[in-house]
Amino acid sequence: MNNSLRSPHRQAVLVGTIAMFLVACGGGTPAPVAGGGQAGAPGAPAGSGASGQAQGIPVTVQKVVRDSIEVKSPYGGSIAPKAQVTILPRVAGRIVRTAAETGSVVQAGDLLAELDHATLDAQIAQARANVAGAVANVAAATARLDIVKAGAKPDDVAASQAAVDLARVRLDQALAGVRDEDMRAAIASADSARTRLEAGRTGRQEDLQAAQAAVDAAKIRLDAGRAGGRPEDVQAVKASLDAARNRLAQVEGGTRAEDIRASEADLQTAKIRLTQLQNPRAEDIATAQLSLDQARTRLSQAREGGIGTGITAKARPEDLNTLELRVQAAQAALDKANADLAKGPTSTVTSQALNLASTQAQITVLTAQNDLSKARAVGGPTDWDLRLLEEAEQVARASFEKVSNPSPNDIAVAQAAVDKAQAALEKLKTVTPFDIETARQAVVQAQANFDKAVNPDPSTVAQLETAYATAVATLQKTIVPDPATVAQLESAYATALSALEKLQRPLPYDVDAARATLAQSEAQLSARRNPYTEFDRAAAEAAVRQAEAALAQQQAALELQTVNLSETQITAPFDGIVAERIATAGAVVQVSTPVFTLISRDTEIALNVEEAAISRFREGGNASFSVNAYPNETFQGSVTSIFPTGDSRSRTFTVKVKPADPTGKLKPGMYAQLSVTLDSRTNVTVVPRDAILLRNDKPFIFVINENVAALRPLELGLGDDRKVEVRTGVQPDESIVISGQATLRDKDAVRIVTPGATGGGAGGQGGPGSQRPAGAPGQGAPSGAGGQGAPGGAAGQGAPGGQRPAGGAGAGGQGAAPADGSGGGQGPGGGQGGAPADAAGGGQRPAGGAGSAGQGAAPADGAGGGQRPAGGSGASGAGGQRPSGATGPGAAAEVTPTKAP
Repeated sequence: MNNSLRSPHRQAVLVGTIAMFLVACGGGTPAPVAGGGQAGAPGAPAGSGASGQAQGIPVTVQKVVRDSIEVKSPYGGSIAPKAQVTILPRVAGRIVRTAAETGSVVQAGDLLAELDHATLDAQIAQARANVAGAVANVAAATARLDIVKAGAKPDDVAASQAAVDLARVRLDQALAGVRDEDMRAAIASADSARTRLEAGRTGRQEDLQAAQAAVDAAKIRLDAGRAGGRPEDVQAVKASLDAARNRLAQVEGGTRAEDIRASEADLQTAKIRLTQLQNPRAEDIATAQLSLDQARTRLSQAREGGIGTGITAKARPEDLNTLELRVQAAQAALDKANADLAKGPTSTVTSQALNLASTQAQITVLTAQNDLSKARAVGGPTDWDLRLLEEAEQVARASFEKVSNPSPNDIAVAQAAVDKAQAALEKLKTVTPFDIETARQAVVQAQANFDKAVNPDPSTVAQLETAYATAVATLQKTIVPDPATVAQLESAYATALSALEKLQRPLPYDVDAARATLAQSEAQLSARRNPYTEFDRAAAEAAVRQAEAALAQQQAALELQTVNLSETQITAPFDGIVAERIATAGAVVQVSTPVFTLISRDTEIALNVEEAAISRFREGGNASFSVNAYPNETFQGSVTSIFPTGDSRSRTFTVKVKPADPTGKLKPGMYAQLSVTLDSRTNVTVVPRDAILLRNDKPFIFVINENVAALRPLELGLGDDRKVEVRTGVQPDESIVISGQATLRDKDAVRIVTPGATGGGAGGQGGPGSQRPAGAPGQGAPSGAGGQGAPGGAAGQGAPGGQRPAGGAGAGGQGAAPADGSGGGQGPGGGQGGAPADAAGGGQRPAGGAGSAGQGAAPADGAGGGQRPAGGSGASGAGGQRPSGATGPGAAAEVTPTKAP
């Protein structure tokens, strides 16, 4: 219908015209009709259009509140693991065991499978041995470098310096001539050599006598052995046999009284010794004190110059020189022994022999040094003498301490002696069978020894004969000297004579030899002071670097083998679940052979978001979703990443959502239906979306204040399908119109109705029909335009018909289609959407039939009808007060569009 039909006046004219037409057709008098709820219509019920205009436009209101609002968008995607990897071995080999199965939950680094590594174990052992050898080489090279850096050893320099000093003395002696003491020493040496030679040629008388005595003794022992042993030997074994027999008689016949007394005496002596230690006597302490005082006196006298010690006078210079040479020779021998010891044992010399040689050389040096010190002392003791006296003083002091204050150990030893003597006494007093058997065995052994002495053993006689032959040979050798020994003695005598003649007739070349010796000693001293050159130092440093490089190489080889060993352990790269175990124990795998498939425990959902909506997504945004496996549960998630580039063909961007799944219900492969929160606001002013009107594409809303509507412009924010954020225009707790606002104008008076009452404004009430004898039932007037009702608007109430004995049912009017097009449900007796008006009554009848519902579309704001959310069924129109009357036709209603005027 066009806009001209919206006027209430024109609606009334139209209704009246239609009613007159229907009366004319039915032959009855047309009943007065309340057109569109005109004021003053007879019998208009409450809630009609006339009363609505008199009391204000009915509207439904709601308070403005503060609430949260979210903008969501639906998406779908499959749940997938965040990470999935096919695990390959890093080395080829045979799997010896698997430590995980399909479905196993593993941590990063957990063992999944192990390859055979026996060969690698052997290679690692060899590499470790190589590293140990390289470490030893580095240590040796470093020690050699330290020696080179340290330079000369003080001992070597001192020995070389002593040799230089001695060479200078020899040169001075050669230049100054022969000294008297040297001449006397050479003469004495020659005399001694001659004496030894003569004795070697003819034999010394004392040697002959000793050899003859040895022969005689050997002869006596041989004769005694052949005759049955020497008398003294026979007597000794006879005494042992008698003692054993006596002991046996004692144990068999009982211990003798004298043996018991002897044992008791031993016990008493031990007890006295113990008592003396526990309670020392004054005389014993005095004796020990005297010994200590004497030792201290001798030591004090020695330290003061040897008074009373018997030290000899000053030695001669030539003796000192000889002793110095002996010290130097002993020191040289010690140095050589130490050098041999440092080199270590050889195939012919053991380490024990080297140690013994070094020790003997040290003793020789100490002895020579002591002799030299003693010779140099001027009527006083040497260091060695002082050391001996100090040790004697220490021994005397220890003895005094032992007597005056015995130690617990001494007392324990004395107590042990007492216990031993006590045990021996008890043993004598108590003879056991074991003692008797022991005594019998002793007698048997003593008898055997006696028989052997009386009847000598042939082997013993043979030994005695050998000893006698050896003694005779020694005597013959003494009488007739050995030619080799005589030759050695003659050579020694010739050497001594040559030395004497050299001193008696000095030659010029002796001075040259002394000078050469001095030069050689000085050169050796210089070499000892600077034993190593720069070349030696550089070579030692190079050796260290080479050894360190070799060590690094061996360590790298060991590290490589260790890495290879670790690669035989197939481990999990991250926390996850074994999705599939592909290979089994015993299988031979290559580096390209899959062994496991591992997925992460964390899952994600990939969404393909259109280009127009991608700007509204942000990382950290919330999302809720559901899966078919759990239809009654809603899961939460958050946006974790937004791909920076999109698909050029589909114009979509990939967005990853991480589900929150603490219980582990979600499985990879499930399909999720998501509702992603694109934006949200909290604690903002919101209004229902249906309360907002558009004028010139700008939002407005009606605010009710004291039943007067005020139209306000709005500034909107976020909105969903039910409510919209209002930034400016209204405040919380203000009342706004949520239905019935389509016909409102600014400053219109309104009547606030409660949601859920009778829907749709009622049509006008039909007037009374004319009195006729008989008439058809009055037809209800058409319904007034219903308001924008909820689905299933109620029918309007029919006007009373004429008074007829019986009246037909008044027919409902045909409702017009609403503007907003939302279809309402079929109401009982009402049109679908706007409610039909009450039918105009015919003649009054005791009971009128129910008016039929008008066919309406979606509810709309009806002209003249108040906006009601839901209406009840319209009541049937009563028959007019006529004998018989026809019902007037209902007037057609018009629906107002939703857009506000």
